[in-house]
Amino acid sequence: MKRATDVSIGLLLSIATAPIIALLAAWSTVSFRAFPFFIQERRGVDGTVFKLIKIRTLPAGKLTTATKYELRQSDIPRSSWFIRDRHLDELPQVWNVVIGTMSLVGPRPLPLHNDEIIPAEFDELRRSVLPGCTGLWQISPDASRLVTEAQEYDRLYVERGTWRLDLWVLCRTPMALAGISTLQIERIPAWLLGRAPRPSRSEADEAPLDSISAS
Repeated sequence: MKRATDVSIGLLLSIATAPIIALLAAWSTVSFRAFPFFIQERRGVDGTVFKLIKIRTLPAGKLTTATKYELRQSDIPRSSWFIRDRHLDELPQVWNVVIGTMSLVGPRPLPLHNDEIIPAEFDELRRSVLPGCTGLWQISPDASRLVTEAQEYDRLYVERGTWRLDLWVLCRTPMALAGISTLQIERIPAWLLGRAPRPSRSEADEAPLDSISAS
């Protein structure tokens, strides 16, 4: 069902956003005198590498591996910040959704140079599902931080995500981008979530005795 939703909504969004993408591409070409689409390799499901498509908002070759903290300290045109803050440069990623390398909702795919700094267990968890154009972290107040600094969003999505949660995130994404409302993880309705995962055997063995009912 998730793939069918991705394809159907992805195709509609591809058509609906085409005029906006064309305008942004024209702005990028004039501003940076370079090909307007920026292609970057990202890590996807099961660790596969795919090409993610974005609108170029930086001069060619500048700060391609910089973190968002480093970008804030650099000299970037205000128009670029306007587009980046509203994630308009990410609109072409609906094409990734249609071809199947991304989902509409899921963890944000990270650049390959992050492989060495992301905790291995968290990385493996995130790679168990398709990366998404939007997601819990992406529309949260913590989106201004690094993914590794706010792991609770991706953990909750991977462990308890449902199609209901996907639709809820999609409906809230425009409001988050407009700055009207952001997601508070503690206020996510319980009925949107799946069952919490059972603890592993080792975790169960480590549970305190008073938490285990007598047989």
